[in-house]
Amino acid sequence: MHKPTAFFVTSLLLVAISTNLYSETGTSFSISDPEITRAFELLNTYRKNAGLKPVILNEELSLACFAHSRYVVKNKSHSATQGLSAHYEVDSLPYATPQGKKAGMKSCIAYVKPPYAVEQCMNTFYHRMPLIDPKITEVGIGYYTEGYSTVCCIDMQSKYVWYNDTTTKVVVYPEPEALDITLAFQMEQPNPIPRNVTSPGYPITIEFIRQYNIKNVKVKVTDKKGNELECILSTPEKPLTTFPQGNEVCIIPVNRLKYNERYTVDFSCTVNGVPFTKKWSFYTRIGWDAAGL
Repeated sequence: MHKPTAFFVTSLLLVAISTNLYSETGTSFSISDPEITRAFELLNTYRKNAGLKPVILNEELSLACFAHSRYVVKNKSHSATQGLSAHYEVDSLPYATPQGKKAGMKSCIAYVKPPYAVEQCMNTFYHRMPLIDPKITEVGIGYYTEGYSTVCCIDMQSKYVWYNDTTTKVVVYPEPEALDITLAFQMEQPNPIPRNVTSPGYPITIEFIRQYNIKNVKVKVTDKKGNELECILSTPEKPLTTFPQGNEVCIIPVNRLKYNERYTVDFSCTVNGVPFTKKWSFYTRIGWDAAGL
């Protein structure tokens, strides 16, 4: 099945910091929290499906993610935590910490518990990129809940290694023959969706491992009857926004995908001037769509 149904970095110093600095509110951090465990397992399932190595859950990074999550929740009414500003910390505000500040700048941030945060990120373009980055070796996952407010941080940028792969080494998602793919794009900031597109479909991404010169991208996405989908395309040569996207191409159907459907992606480009092609298919989840009746 496609759909997801350790080593822990520890030290006595870290435990001491956890006890004295991060537990003062009564909502303490624990690396064995079931929500973090579920999110970690889900993340590695997604990576396995994409043909990638699993990451290690890093306790120090996770603790810092907890600290920043707490900072955002505690200061949720302040203008400094609104929109993309939530990635930063103002030293003068309550619960600002050096660790949390660093985590905020490195993390994907979601306003749900960790397992849902992982799933939401995978339904986007920019927030998916670090989760299935082949260079990443360790992850930090932390969250904080108070009342009806929850913030989760996922640090997938602090620990990585470089690979020397060939120009044909790519990571595509959904992966070939994937099952149970959801239908819609999860809105995110920055927002790559044009204003006239109101119900975009699930994003399709293809990432080249190294920083090659990717040009002349052409894509055709068809359903099982051969009907071509209208899509929005963001490439390194012609990005949808100014937000960095590296060597990744994103294909976003203009309309929500359909249940019980097979979609085929026919992709071509030049990589350092050399033609490259890839063709693969994936399947959406089984369901009943009243709008299609």
